[in-house]
Amino acid sequence: MFRKTVELINGIENDGILAIDDTIVEKSGRNMEAAGWIFDHSSGRSVWGMQFATSVLSGEYGIYMPNIRPCLQEESALLHNFDNWT
Repeated sequence: MFRKTVELINGIENDGILAIDDTIVEKSGRNMEAAGWIFDHSSGRSVWGMQFATSVLSGEYGIYMPNIRPCLQEESALLHNFDNWT
């Protein structure tokens, strides 16, 4: 799906700026899929939560979101059998 999105954007835009960001969402539940201990550099400590990576392409004709997905630590991915999420 990501490849098709990129092909579609490339058919419209000739140039653009790609912004990539990660966001940490703190959680309190202990039995949550994709939750784990993540080091939050903005607070300087590890927090229990979920981390998402996003990307946005800004071009002459629009703003596009080619990808958003959760980022799992290896042990969490193995625990929940998410082979391709790390």
